[in-house]
Amino acid sequence: MRPDNLDKLKQDLVGFRAELEEPGVRAGLIETGLPRLLATLEMLPSTYRDKDILELGSSPYFLSLCLYRMCTGTLKRGNYFGPDAKHGADRLVNPTTGEEVLFEYEAFNIETDGFPYPDQSFDAVVFSELIEHLGVNPLRALAEIHRVLRPGGIVIVTTPNSLSLERFGTFLRAGSQMVDRYSPLFGYGARHNREYHARELRELLEGTGFVIEAMTTRDLAPVPRNERWQRAFWRRLLALYSDAPREEHIFLRARRGERFRWTFPPNLFDNIQFYTYVRYPWMEMGINDSIQCAAGWYPLERGADGHELRWIAGAEGQGFLKTPPKLASFGAEVLAPAAPAATSARVRVVVWDRWLGRVNADNVYVDSEVTIERGGWRQIELPVVGRGPLPGDEVEVKIQPESPSERERGLAVRRFWFNSTA
Repeated sequence: MRPDNLDKLKQDLVGFRAELEEPGVRAGLIETGLPRLLATLEMLPSTYRDKDILELGSSPYFLSLCLYRMCTGTLKRGNYFGPDAKHGADRLVNPTTGEEVLFEYEAFNIETDGFPYPDQSFDAVVFSELIEHLGVNPLRALAEIHRVLRPGGIVIVTTPNSLSLERFGTFLRAGSQMVDRYSPLFGYGARHNREYHARELRELLEGTGFVIEAMTTRDLAPVPRNERWQRAFWRRLLALYSDAPREEHIFLRARRGERFRWTFPPNLFDNIQFYTYVRYPWMEMGINDSIQCAAGWYPLERGADGHELRWIAGAEGQGFLKTPPKLASFGAEVLAPAAPAATSARVRVVVWDRWLGRVNADNVYVDSEVTIERGGWRQIELPVVGRGPLPGDEVEVKIQPESPSERERGLAVRRFWFNSTA
């Protein structure tokens, strides 16, 4: 997507300003930031001019103003200014023309809060110059982006390249860039917490189920003449060690895949085996087992039918579910391998309150033994007894091969879930 009148757009960007904003500061930011804004807009296809678009981290509204001028669809904005704000609006005024623009936004923390939008609300999400500010877990933000995108929708991600020659030069000179410094005045997330290089960003998006359509790295700022020969030398030297792109900025467009996968690339995450995030009323191996399975499982593997599975290691496999509204029953898909001396296997399933356990009988919702035929995948469905958990409660699931001999033969699980009534 390209602006029809670049000079007019630049005049708007420089001319409009928020209350208490210093005009000279804005003009300087636009001068250095305009190439990045234009490169970001180029990642958004022109067919999206009339689509529904969500812009995350919209303040100070440079890109917002571009989208406002160029798009005719519904535009929503998200910001975060601290835990107390939930909804707000900022007014931009052009003193020369007297024109005013009101930018309303929802305020939420994209790392810890659910986005305040229904499922499949947008055709595109603009996630520009934001992922490098996140300090906890970018997968939670990507999961919500995937949720609010419509099937086939796109996300635009832009971020500095951690392996750029610009960064390398600062490192060699023992310098400090503005984005690395603490800025208490601007609050949470003002500095860059973690920058990415191109391969990391690709692994993160592809691993979570997005399909990358376009990805490029670009130098945006002019390089002083006395530094050009240095960068040329550095580029040749670094090419001996890696073919990683060395341009200043990364621009990526990815399409929403059918399912979001909670995949944590080992180059970006550590100690993830201890991380639990009970989000769904179902658990499927290879999709969300990394956040809703705990102890008792062998590593993930792919079965002959192409589906992913885990074998129970030892006495039991442990996992978690979030209770849906109108809970009806518990289901699981399990496999007991064929054995010469046995045609069936006994499996015990226990489901109880994650935090209270067996404090009293009311906290145990399923405690049943079932017999399944060996040699193929079987579905188990068990009723929930007593009052059952409340909607939103977290429950613990334990699936156990019933006897020591059963444990030796093994038991595999593909998924388990709560069923709801209509």
